[in-house]
Amino acid sequence: MSAIFKREMKAYFTSPLGYIILAVFTVISSVVFVINNAGFNPFSGATAQYVQSNDLTMLYSTLLSVLIIAVPLLTMKLLSEEKKLGTDQLLITSPVGVLDIVLGKYFSAAAMYGMSLSVTLIFWVISATNSPSFDFGVATGNFVAVLLVGMVFIAIGLFISSLTESQLISALGTFVVMLLAMLMPTFASKISSTFVAKAVSALSVYDRYYNFTVGLFDLPAVVFYVSLISAFVFLTARVIEKRRYS
Repeated sequence: MSAIFKREMKAYFTSPLGYIILAVFTVISSVVFVINNAGFNPFSGATAQYVQSNDLTMLYSTLLSVLIIAVPLLTMKLLSEEKKLGTDQLLITSPVGVLDIVLGKYFSAAAMYGMSLSVTLIFWVISATNSPSFDFGVATGNFVAVLLVGMVFIAIGLFISSLTESQLISALGTFVVMLLAMLMPTFASKISSTFVAKAVSALSVYDRYYNFTVGLFDLPAVVFYVSLISAFVFLTARVIEKRRYS
């Protein structure tokens, strides 16, 4: 697994993709932070005046929306490119186990995503320095929530990438699934049947996000996210296993 992980991590940084994703997260998070948490006093020249706000919820909710673009870019080539180039045959017939292949690719994308999200930690330092009431619990909850949601969609994107040799189809498929997941709470509110509405809400990735944003550690939500990740990693492994014996 470590060999696959290192290979994929190297691939992110030997192409513009890794740098683009890092730049997107850095620029968007910086802009949102400045707009919501810092301002410039027009009467003090170029001196920045910190706005006394200790809430990074807006920052992380914005990054949650950025995932709909970032995750398809992260996952579109993980397995589809191998299939297109024919290197998947070499990979699946190698001594490396199928699950090791899948986990190596999954953790590489998750690590790249975690690195991109970690740029926001600098805003914790800025906020804590300038606002004594900065709530680390709320900030941690938001960070963990966005991290978990992103890791769920990375697992889904990896699965979709295993189904096609086209990176474009893989990216579009992941985008559509994420868009539907984002709209699921809206769909649930429009359903007249209470039972069906509750069932749809229970499957919603986003409905379980909100408890974290107020600093609550929601263990059932963590179990839900980890279960989804495990399910899609398992499905991806089964797709590759089927190809190995076909």
